[in-house]
Amino acid sequence: MAYTAAAFITALSGLSITGVTRMFAYPPETVANADLPIAYVRLPELTNEAITLGSLPRIDNVQGELVVLIRADGLSMNTDNFSAMTTMIDNVNSALKASISASAPIDRWTIRQETAIVGESGFWALVATVEASG
Repeated sequence: MAYTAAAFITALSGLSITGVTRMFAYPPETVANADLPIAYVRLPELTNEAITLGSLPRIDNVQGELVVLIRADGLSMNTDNFSAMTTMIDNVNSALKASISASAPIDRWTIRQETAIVGESGFWALVATVEASG
């Protein structure tokens, strides 16, 4: 079975992450502080490779990013932001673990901190780089 970019986006945007108030299947154009934390999926990268050297069948590999915006830059103390990020990293990790199934064949993920820009605003964010194959 070929695992498509569309299926990958659907799987990631369908995650239930504790503490996330809204989930988007695409990057939002703007974000209201009252809606935070929110999550969205960035467009994935799709590769295709042979399972064994020079033969069929082939396998699709998809890598994409799930972004969780926690707080707008400059609105809270760094200690508060760090605490919120620490809690959310565990929540994202738990949601990804719970989502692994035949229809969401997630192979691995890495979660890191990043400043994400939406519109002209910066946000404290977690970015989960997720890889799946099928």
